[in-house]
Amino acid sequence: YIRRRVKQALAMWSHNGVQSMQSDLRTYDRLREAFRGGDTHTNRHWARHIIADVWSYDRSSSYPDVIVHCKFPMTKFREEECTFKRLQFLLDNGRAVLLKIRFVDLELKNPRIGNPYIPVAKCVEPGFKKPKNVVVDNGRVLAARCCELAMTDIDLEIISQQYKWDWDKTTIEWMESARYGYLPQPLRDLVIDLYRVKTSLKGVAGHEIQYAHSKGEINSCYGMMCQRLITNPILYNNGNWKPDPNFNREAEYEKIRKSAFLNYAWAVWVTSWARKRLSE
Repeated sequence: YIRRRVKQALAMWSHNGVQSMQSDLRTYDRLREAFRGGDTHTNRHWARHIIADVWSYDRSSSYPDVIVHCKFPMTKFREEECTFKRLQFLLDNGRAVLLKIRFVDLELKNPRIGNPYIPVAKCVEPGFKKPKNVVVDNGRVLAARCCELAMTDIDLEIISQQYKWDWDKTTIEWMESARYGYLPQPLRDLVIDLYRVKTSLKGVAGHEIQYAHSKGEINSCYGMMCQRLITNPILYNNGNWKPDPNFNREAEYEKIRKSAFLNYAWAVWVTSWARKRLSE
């Protein structure tokens, strides 16, 4: 049901507008590399300690918040020259940047940082060179002689605040950019309406099922964005599993892309913005 409502909202804006910003397969794979979830990690200096008299707070509906208030890639990505001079130009002009950097002699600026930002898992995915001489704390990189990482411009901003590296040896492996803009207003209005319904039901006795349903609806707005557009089929034969040798990944992607009503890049930026809000 919520899928239909999102489609209707975007139809009020422009179906061709969403289609015009759809990525080709290479860019989609790069977006997949850069995709990360929420930033959940214990403070490494206090792990395994029992601490009394603490307090905490929660960001209510973090993903719906950034969907409504933040800017996202609103044009098709285009290839850029892989230089730091060009990167700085793009950042100065407010462009959304998707890039992969090969850091050399990477280390934390301050050893007191309790939640290092770079996950080692994003540096060792298939096709990546494994980090060399890496120092890791529970999955997070503290230092590395060589570390490759795909990211957004928002991730790069957070990394620049936490880490330092050898600029002369560090290189940009690939880089693309798109124009920033707010998400379609009908989609943002729908998210606001869903949030209003959810909050009106929260804590109301006798409406627990309705609240759970409304919470599922608003969460699904982001869930639809981050759904994989393509997965390779696996064949089962006499107890053996193997990829389908006849599967044409590019043809399948092109077919699915033509019916896409959301932009996968939005999902990548949703979590990037949420991690930035959390780090502030």
